[in-house]
Amino acid sequence: MVIALTLLCVTAQGSGMPQSYLLRMTRTLEAIRADLPAMRTLADQAAGRLANGGKLWAMGPRSLVGEFCGRAGGFMMIRALGDNKPGPKDVVPPFSRSSTARS
Repeated sequence: MVIALTLLCVTAQGSGMPQSYLLRMTRTLEAIRADLPAMRTLADQAAGRLANGGKLWAMGPRSLVGEFCGRAGGFMMIRALGDNKPGPKDVVPPFSRSSTARS
């Protein structure tokens, strides 16, 4: 959740959001709150698959996959998808550059 919040705050700068950090944070939290029902549905589906023996894979830019599979440490069961083919119970959240800060 912290990662998602941080990414949303960073990307929100270019979308007409106020320059005040607190106002950006407030609007970001409001946007997250509005999206919670959809997030909860997807999270429940993913949790069900993983509880039934599925694997958690990461795909996308190598730098982000490396962050989630190595440095982040909180996702102990996540592995880079690479050339592996996910099974029907597996969960593969895509990590895209569009959700990161622009250089």
